[in-house]
Amino acid sequence: MLGNRLILFKYLLKQFGFDDFDKLRAKFSDTELKADTSDSSFFYISIAGTNIHIPLFAVKSYDENIIRHLAVINRHRNPTIHLKYYQYFSLLFTEYFLARYFTDRQALTDDLNRFKGEFYQQAGIRGREVADDYSADNLNLLAFWNATGSGKTFLLHFNILQYSHYCKDYNHLILLTPSEQLSKQHLEELELSGIEADYYRGNKTGSHVKVIDIFKIRERQGPETVSVDEFEQKNGLFVDEGHKGNDKEEGVWRGIREKLGCKGFTFEYSATFGQIGNQDLKNEYSRSIIFDYSYRHFYRDGYGKDYWIHTISDNRSIETEELRHNYLLHNLLLFTQQKLFYLVNPEIVEEYQIENPLLIFVGHTVNPKATAQAEKEDNEQTISDVKLLIRFFADFLRNGKKYLST
Repeated sequence: MLGNRLILFKYLLKQFGFDDFDKLRAKFSDTELKADTSDSSFFYISIAGTNIHIPLFAVKSYDENIIRHLAVINRHRNPTIHLKYYQYFSLLFTEYFLARYFTDRQALTDDLNRFKGEFYQQAGIRGREVADDYSADNLNLLAFWNATGSGKTFLLHFNILQYSHYCKDYNHLILLTPSEQLSKQHLEELELSGIEADYYRGNKTGSHVKVIDIFKIRERQGPETVSVDEFEQKNGLFVDEGHKGNDKEEGVWRGIREKLGCKGFTFEYSATFGQIGNQDLKNEYSRSIIFDYSYRHFYRDGYGKDYWIHTISDNRSIETEELRHNYLLHNLLLFTQQKLFYLVNPEIVEEYQIENPLLIFVGHTVNPKATAQAEKEDNEQTISDVKLLIRFFADFLRNGKKYLST
């Protein structure tokens, strides 16, 4: 299991005085870094009283940097954002790593390899699960394992500011996304954070962030694509969805990412590192994941969603219109309950930034089976499930009174 082999994450927990992530959570899970913090944060004050292995003046400078970056990101935001404990420590660990990477890289490499040997021995890890040693050639990758919805976009913005602070010698800042639509979303968010960025269309000049989706970059220039060589090397590269589940897609992503990040530095973000099957990739990410806030941690902190699956025991009974309508009515009532809560509790909605509830129906078929179309049938076995849903809503709106006693 990848979550039990995260060398860099475990090393940084130890450096800041925590035996494991649960100890950190127990101490800070109810703490936030507020947008109006101007001096040392509560996190720093608390850490200063623990058995850390880092000089306090260094930790204070990391804390001040995070507070300063938060002020930049919140300058044009309303409402402003606060940092949850896991976001703060993701950034604090990044501060420590980047500070050492750009000042005493060899010492950091030696420390990590020493810890790696001790960690493997204690955990009994051997054979193919043993990752290569850290070196100057593989130390320039940090990966953030963040559950969907945990705020990795904000981390990415902070990382851009952090990298720009510590590294003064790079060619380009590049944000690589999985799609054109996500590129547009990132541009909107970057604007809110006060970070200059634009969609890449050959505009190589300037220190702004160049946003481009992965499928627009290829080995060779094309009518709708640019050559990966156009960006040169020594870039600050930020990769949204650093891991793809499909092996073929993974190979394409990695080849481009490695070329763009060569001699520079790469930050990767994904919720799906745990789905990696390739052992070599697992080993690489076990070495480079700097913070693990995957779904299991996300859920334990109360941010995940509870769900249940309502199974009808008699498979034939769902074919009856009465039971099917009861089933869909149950779903509609639950949605109505959420909608009413949203409408009558504006203060809670604003405080917790709750979005307007949305009901989504995922259908299995849009069109009836081919045999039904050929025979122009319209029976319960062949009609599309999307059409069944529409038929239910039509009946509900026309004959609502009959549902009152359901």
